[in-house]
Amino acid sequence: MRVIIASDHAGLRLKEKVKKIINVWLDTLFSGEKRHKRRIKKIRDYEMKR
Repeated sequence: MRVIIASDHAGLRLKEKVKKIINVWLDTLFSGEKRHKRRIKKIRDYEMKR
C-alpha cells in the first residue's frame, strides 16, 4: 500500500514521523474488540445507505 502525504511547509522529520505512525497503524492486527466492531458496523451501515 502506498501512502501519499501532502504537506505544506512540513519538514522531512515530520513526514517521516507521519509515515511511521501510518505504518504502525496499518501493520497492527485487528483486535476484534466489541467497540471496534460496532464502529465498523456503523460505517458499513452508513455506506450501504449511500
